[in-house]
Amino acid sequence: MANVGDADTAEPIYVDAITLCGELTTVLAFGLEASDSESVSFTFYCSANYTGCQTVTVEVDEPNFVDECDEDNNVDDMTVCCAIK
Repeated sequence: MANVGDADTAEPIYVDAITLCGELTTVLAFGLEASDSESVSFTFYCSANYTGCQTVTVEVDEPNFVDECDEDNNVDDMTVCCAIK
């Protein structure tokens, strides 16, 4: 995630990842400086019913938690393929 604004964020930032295997939330307990970025990773363990490829939806910042001019640019999704171990 990246802070593309011109002001530092002072509040914690919530990052949710949602899959068919469940939902995980990470809270970054610090703000991001203007133009700074931070990587967040999630590990999901799926049952045999959910192997293969599926959609992962990630949302950064619950709506209106951190004030920003565009509250609708915080969600993205992609298809990922899981390995069977």
